[in-house]
Amino acid sequence: MTQSMGYREGMWAVSPYNFDRNVRASMTLPARVQLMDLTLREGRQVDGVSLRLEDVVEFARRIDAIGIPLIEMHHDDPEEIRQVKKLGLRLKVQAPVHPTAALNPQLCRQEIDHCLDVGTDIICLAFAVSDYNYRLVESMGGLKVSREEAVDLACEAVQYGKSKGATISANLMDFSRLDLDWLKTIAGRIAGADIIRMDDICAPCMPEVYEHRAKQIKGVIGDAILGIHSHDDFDLATAGQLGALQGGTEMLEGCINGIVERAGIPNTAVLAAVLELFYGYDTGIRLDGFQELAEFVADVWN
Repeated sequence: MTQSMGYREGMWAVSPYNFDRNVRASMTLPARVQLMDLTLREGRQVDGVSLRLEDVVEFARRIDAIGIPLIEMHHDDPEEIRQVKKLGLRLKVQAPVHPTAALNPQLCRQEIDHCLDVGTDIICLAFAVSDYNYRLVESMGGLKVSREEAVDLACEAVQYGKSKGATISANLMDFSRLDLDWLKTIAGRIAGADIIRMDDICAPCMPEVYEHRAKQIKGVIGDAILGIHSHDDFDLATAGQLGALQGGTEMLEGCINGIVERAGIPNTAVLAAVLELFYGYDTGIRLDGFQELAEFVADVWN
């Protein structure tokens, strides 16, 4: 049998209908897809996990070696990011700014400056923009704001980050429960960010909602990259990300072994394989390197 879409001699043979024009007719697949791994951030939040600096550095080496282009790390321990950046790896590092700080101008500026000081490549500002999440900002951050004020503060945070020369990802929390017109308004207003990241918080929707919302948001954010962060509360985290992909989302994300707090998020290895086998993307990732990396994580993250 000759090589074809969905078939690689001695490697895999998946349904050719994954590539059928009629099957793909309603999809708006992006030309390129990036995969980000969150094992050193969300994977750190599992109860009982405590990593040594050498574990963090070794993980970064190993995941870079298989071709993952982007990882997310906590900046709470600046030495970890510094040491990873000193390795001179190809991968880039993203660090988050917590929602209780992202809408507080003074704290947000301090967090952005701190991220830049330790060598962070991308700063992710987590914005609580739904009615369900304003209470989080108020209870944990002591900041009571209206939704209109929250958007103004989000725009201010993005503008400050850009003024410092930072690459900014704007994380829109709870995107699926937001009124669509309001979601598009928010996304459009902060489109000065380099990345708009949809965050489902607790996955309260079908995969089709991810696809529909992605298509709608893509129409208002110009050249910004669209990303998706999904959770496995209903065992649909991977399906949600693929729905978002079919709506035009260019950045997917997961953890090695899907190991995170609470319900979990997609397995990075599964996402990489599906992107290559079912969608035909050349991710640049060595799929045969995941088993050894998964075993390393299973051993160290316990």
